[in-house]
Amino acid sequence: MPTVEKYQLVYSEKESKPGACPVCGGELDYGTLEILDTCVKYPWDCKSCEATGYEYANLVFDGQRVETVSLPPAKKRVYKDADGNLYFVRGGIGATFKGFRRWANPGKGQRRERGLHKLSYTPDKDQAQRDLDAYAVQHGLTEVEEQGI
Repeated sequence: MPTVEKYQLVYSEKESKPGACPVCGGELDYGTLEILDTCVKYPWDCKSCEATGYEYANLVFDGQRVETVSLPPAKKRVYKDADGNLYFVRGGIGATFKGFRRWANPGKGQRRERGLHKLSYTPDKDQAQRDLDAYAVQHGLTEVEEQGI
């Protein structure tokens, strides 16, 4: 049963459905919504019984989505693992960058340096450094002073 508030019928959420007239159940024609502090307010006119009113919908926080972000330039860092192998960013094929490993004691016939397979090439050197920084955290590498790399 609706309640009377300041000479208006007010229907509860249980008594009404979105998009349906709370008086006759007819189809509603909506006007321009208005954004309030904690809800949105939709003015409507019923196409069947010509009642007018407002439909309210609460605003609820659902999360955030970052579309763009300006990150500061990444600090150039070099890392070392327990075996003394060095990890750093350098240019790859074309104008791309990626994290590399330089073995402290390469085996016979082994390349001295190799790109890290888990990291992708990127045209952004700062992004390549951030990728290497995350790799270093994940693999427990320690930061060292740059050694002329």
